[in-house]
Amino acid sequence: MVYREIEKKILFINGDNATIKLSNDDVFIDVPNRIMSCKDDTEILEVVLTEFTCNRDFYSVDDNNNSFGIHDGTTQSTYQIENGNPSVLDIDNQLKTDLEAKFTGDTFSVSFSRYTGKITITATLSSTPTAGCGIDFSVNNSAGIIYGFSNSFHAFTIDGDDVSLTGDKPVQVQGKKKNIYIRTSLVGGNNLENSSDTGIKTENILGKVVVLTAPYNNINYYDDGGGIFRTRLSTQNLTGFNIRLTDEDNNLIGLNNNFLLTLTFYKMKEVDNVGNDYLKELVDIERLNFIKKNEEK
Repeated sequence: MVYREIEKKILFINGDNATIKLSNDDVFIDVPNRIMSCKDDTEILEVVLTEFTCNRDFYSVDDNNNSFGIHDGTTQSTYQIENGNPSVLDIDNQLKTDLEAKFTGDTFSVSFSRYTGKITITATLSSTPTAGCGIDFSVNNSAGIIYGFSNSFHAFTIDGDDVSLTGDKPVQVQGKKKNIYIRTSLVGGNNLENSSDTGIKTENILGKVVVLTAPYNNINYYDDGGGIFRTRLSTQNLTGFNIRLTDEDNNLIGLNNNFLLTLTFYKMKEVDNVGNDYLKELVDIERLNFIKKNEEK
């Protein structure tokens, strides 16, 4: 089917002015009745993510990814990284402090390799280490991705009184907040996302914005006219809708201030006779352009 545009509206959204504001990244926008609606089944509504701006004031480490356990071979204690936007040095120092709190009287070294991006933990313990001591990233709200470890228990390598452990992967102090996913009830389940359980599943994601700026700088997205994030609405009437800004796991991104968003709505009508009506419209446009050019000469 071929559709042509018959109506267009641009909606500028300030998160602070939302009708209902559950948080800075979870809002509801009320829409006056019949501001844009379809007359019949030959018409559809579409939305384009046109612009987006927010400050990168959310934290890469939060309550969803700040925890790990330390096991001394006898008991395990749980620790948390301080929420915020830490550097590699910050998380290394945090882990060193917590290890030395658990292994009282021992001194640990936590170093970062610029070649591999991994951290290495070493220590010479004052007493012979017990098998089973190590770091547990299988706990709830695991900080494994932050430190570059899989979400499982990682036992220290023991050599006499020496213990050591190196991360599986490079550290990721940005966690799972490398993109901001813009989710809205406008699109219902018209878009898709891959899933380890079902392969492909329907989702309410309108678009995503890559986070490329340093903390506390603005994140900006602007559609260049290609309409890369253009989606058909799930209804034939533009009504109130919610907007949620999340990470890749559908956790709210954690904005500390508001966001700005521009959505462009299109009403499209199915062209009944592509061979005649649609071509006639194109010919009329070309005729007008030809007349305009002659008038300018």
